[in-house]
Amino acid sequence: MYLSAQWRILTVGDGDLTFTRALKRRFADAHIVGSVYDSEAVLREKYSSHGIDELRQAQVPLYFSFDVTNQACWQRLSTGFDVIIFQFPLLSQLGSKSAFAAAQQQGGLNTLNRALLHQFLRYGSAYGLAKHGAGLCYITSKDVKPYSHWGLDHALCTGLDIQYVGEQPFNIDDFPGYRIRNVDRNKHVKDTKGVTYSYALNPKNVDFPYHRPRYLDDANYCPLCHAGPFCNEKDQAQHFESRQHQLMLGYQQHWQNWLAHAYKGYS
Repeated sequence: MYLSAQWRILTVGDGDLTFTRALKRRFADAHIVGSVYDSEAVLREKYSSHGIDELRQAQVPLYFSFDVTNQACWQRLSTGFDVIIFQFPLLSQLGSKSAFAAAQQQGGLNTLNRALLHQFLRYGSAYGLAKHGAGLCYITSKDVKPYSHWGLDHALCTGLDIQYVGEQPFNIDDFPGYRIRNVDRNKHVKDTKGVTYSYALNPKNVDFPYHRPRYLDDANYCPLCHAGPFCNEKDQAQHFESRQHQLMLGYQQHWQNWLAHAYKGYS
């Protein structure tokens, strides 16, 4: 993950604020702001260790009860940022039957997680990023199911000004003290390989190294499944008929339906 000490940095959804704390330890003089979905009281009760007190001592502004899907929360911000970072986002599992049924009507957890990240990019780019700045949003995730089924590299920016640029490796060793938390549990998950998906308001101004997968721009690949190159038309046709492709096609259709509902007139 490329970061500059001169950038103004906002973190969102930083469950226990240890990523924000690690950033402040690494860039002591940088302008850093942290935010979490939970209230302060809930966060303190949920996690036995966290970054609140050290960040307060370092005078890092903190926003609690910050919902990235709520426009009003973004409008609470008092400054513009160069980069906004969302680390390992994941909606918690749906416990009740009614919640599960409602999720199924909206396309299931796959669609709901896409919607979460789409709205993060939508409101973050509109209200969080400075007009004259680096203009970046980062989402760090894992390249395994279910995360790899969310269309992080091709589906989330539909209808938005911000665009997907490419991916960067995320090395947790660069952020000592950062713990990746389980959602809603006072445990951390095993440190696994992460990928930082990078989005920019002006991709031409991005001057740091990143990798853009060939399957996004080459017609001889399938961007939904990251498959290819295909040897011939028969090879391609067989892939399109495969169970994996049909699964991804279904996710994409649910996503198109969500967009059509969210943006009346979108097609």
